[in-house]
Amino acid sequence: MHTEGLRRVLLAGSGLVMLALGAGPLGAQRPRDCKLPLSKAAITRLLTAGATQEHVQLLFAACGLDPELMAELAPKDQDPFSALMGVMGEGAVQPPASCGLALSEPLLPRLLGAGVADEHLRPLVNICGVTLEFTPALESRLRTLGASDALIALVRVRSGPRIREGAPPPLEVVPGAPRGEFLPPKLELARTLETHLSSVHSVAFSPDGYWVASGSKDKTVKLWEVATGRELRTLASHTSQVRAVAFSPDGRWLASGSGDGTVKLWEVATGLEVRTLTHARGVVRGVRVVAFSPDGRWLASAGPGYTIKLWEGATGREGRTLSYQHGRITVDQGIGAVAFSADGRWLASGDADGTIKLWEVATGRELRTLQAAHRFEVASVAFTANGRWLVSGGWEGTIKLWEVATGRLLRTLEAGDVEWDRFHSVALSPEGRWLAAADRSGKVKLWEMATGRLLRTLEVSERAVYSVAFSPDGRWLASGDELGKVKLWRLVEK
Repeated sequence: MHTEGLRRVLLAGSGLVMLALGAGPLGAQRPRDCKLPLSKAAITRLLTAGATQEHVQLLFAACGLDPELMAELAPKDQDPFSALMGVMGEGAVQPPASCGLALSEPLLPRLLGAGVADEHLRPLVNICGVTLEFTPALESRLRTLGASDALIALVRVRSGPRIREGAPPPLEVVPGAPRGEFLPPKLELARTLETHLSSVHSVAFSPDGYWVASGSKDKTVKLWEVATGRELRTLASHTSQVRAVAFSPDGRWLASGSGDGTVKLWEVATGLEVRTLTHARGVVRGVRVVAFSPDGRWLASAGPGYTIKLWEGATGREGRTLSYQHGRITVDQGIGAVAFSADGRWLASGDADGTIKLWEVATGRELRTLQAAHRFEVASVAFTANGRWLVSGGWEGTIKLWEVATGRLLRTLEAGDVEWDRFHSVALSPEGRWLAAADRSGKVKLWEMATGRLLRTLEVSERAVYSVAFSPDGRWLASGDELGKVKLWRLVEK
């Protein structure tokens, strides 16, 4: 933080929100959730344990200063941090010369052991992140040192994605390739989460696989812990049904799209609403799908009106609008599916008339149109990890595999009963081996991508299944259904 910015924080006192930290995600100001102003003793503990000058400066902005310490500060024209060190006396511990903002394996436990307050550690973890891997052993150690549940949840979210040891590398998806020598995976129902009051339209896993989010017709978003099935929080400020949810690539933010025409951005660790983006106003309203680009630079939203909006991740400004004319628009028509390619270069969309379009994200240019790709609405699209193929699911009960470079149809997977087996959602496992699809009849079907062979059919619900998603490590499958239930299935390869 620059000296002038820090001076403004000090002059404003402890009531100033975190302006000195700059804009948060999508231009949101970070909410000031620290209610414990920094005292002389607190700063001494921070520096003694190894916190850097930048850490202390961040807490100036997040928490403010104790009134007694404020009264001791030198005149306004003196450098605030130097003034603070002077006030603390000659024996004060000087901050290290170098600063690595992310909290490391030794630093976080040291801060806890030194007695640094939970109210001060949470902003540091939330803002700076941590470089350590979250493990059961680390959680046990932090709890032994007195860490609160809220702090541990933040450390888990900010520690970055888990990488499962021995996980297979991504596979090249080659249509018609020989099938490997393995048996179809078994899917075991591990948890049923059922506190929603109405249909669950969308489910999504966090990038680290610890959380699953669900959006419902009851106007709420819920966040669940995968390992235990525990409901962590309910996010409720939409005024209409929530049609879509998506986590940011770093796992810090959750986007929700609603029939009220807005996209809301939530901070995962705290549940705070930090931004509201208006996708549509007037008669043609509703957001049916949201998606983050893999680098977090863009957030896409789409719905009725054949319009996709790309919002800048850093500012929240509407960066680009992708739209096209398509006859008379009604509240039920428009774009119901979008997906970014893994490298973030392309965006695929599917609409109510069965059309798929491919867009160049950098320019907004329409690259290719697959007219009448499906007989009825395109409900879901997904790129394979290598970006060469695109999978689409349609309401006429088919799943299709397309070659991105040419637009050529490579394979069609039939559901069976067209009337009852129309697909609402498709998902690809991270390594590209499995394809899951949720249908109107209450089933989830699992195919082998390399051969197109149907492996499993799960009887998930007595009513329609609207959404399905794989966890990032490929070991879990989540489904959301018309009865308001979220089910977590464990994939067990024999």
